[in-house]
Amino acid sequence: MKTALFYLAVLVLCALFFVLGLLNRETVEFDFVLGKETLPLIFVMLISFIFGAFLTLFVFGIKVWYWKGRAQSLEKEIANDRRSRENAAARRDFEQDKKA
Repeated sequence: MKTALFYLAVLVLCALFFVLGLLNRETVEFDFVLGKETLPLIFVMLISFIFGAFLTLFVFGIKVWYWKGRAQSLEKEIANDRRSRENAAARRDFEQDKKA
């Protein structure tokens, strides 16, 4: 059922993009660093969308990488704390057995 809904959503989005493309066929002048080009507006919109998507992936990819590293270091810290508590409990039991 999920895959059917996914395919339906993709189909609806494709239809919307097709209509958007039909409505934005006029040409515009696109200025970029290396020069100027006359392109259909839909291509300029598509280029902007792709650039924005890659920029977002890059920024959030860095954040994900940071938080994964932070989570791993905290997991190690928790494991070390657990080990030290177990060692302290074993030492306390040993001292109590020694006194008895």
